Amino acid sequence: MAKFALAGEESPSHGLHRTAEEEVKAAIEGLKRLPPMEAIHEFRRATKRLRALLRLGCPDRDEESAKLYNLFKTLASKASEARDISVRLRLLRKINGELTHPSQLIPCEHLEQRCVLQLQMLNVRTLRAELLTRLHVALRLLQNWPSSHPTRRDLKRALKNAETKASKAEKKARENPTTENLHRWRRRVKTECSMRHFLRKSLVHSNGAAARRLKKLTDLLGDDHDLALLDECVAQIRSRGKRPIRALIADKRCKLQKQIL
Repeated sequence: MAKFALAGEESPSHGLHRTAEEEVKAAIEGLKRLPPMEAIHEFRRATKRLRALLRLGCPDRDEESAKLYNLFKTLASKASEARDISVRLRLLRKINGELTHPSQLIPCEHLEQRCVLQLQMLNVRTLRAELLTRLHVALRLLQNWPSSHPTRRDLKRALKNAETKASKAEKKARENPTTENLHRWRRRVKTECSMRHFLRKSLVHSNGAAARRLKKLTDLLGDDHDLALLDECVAQIRSRGKRPIRALIADKRCKLQKQIL
């Protein structure tokens, strides 16, 4: 992983540029050498960190930053389908081990086969090649980024803005814990976490307990979102055996949301 931190002696512009460039290069190397799904997973994590850097360095999004932000957002979206299918497959296999009746196992195994077929049809090799090409485009765009010269006060202000957005998303999710609201809360918290991680050696006092709490929160919210996507998939099949599966998913989500909320 790239050294994702602004050093105490660095200027914000240099630190942002250096770290963004290192993240892109690390993503390129990961796509080249890691197993396909692991590479895509690490790639998506890198694009989220990069978008957090763009929010830190240019919260108002000048033209150059907007191009980079939209590029990383598009790339993450392209990789998300493969990641989502692989997660559904992993969850189905786990749930399959908790089912006993044949009427429940049949639809579960049917969905597993569908996921395997979908991954084969996606052609992960072609996807990796496309992601690599676009990442090289990102490297060229990063040569002149950031075009402005943010101060440390600007970085603090951007972090404060991210904290405010995360707090608002949390409030909305607690008042109305829909899948959409919980997912939005997770995205906001992950952005705040990435910013804090980048600033941990220069502007933000390191608080290990708080960092672990935020990390655990994003993991729990992520697990809930993955189960929600799986439930949508199960709901579409025509089989009476899907009811116990959906009940099992609902029970898992209920337990997760008790921890989250």
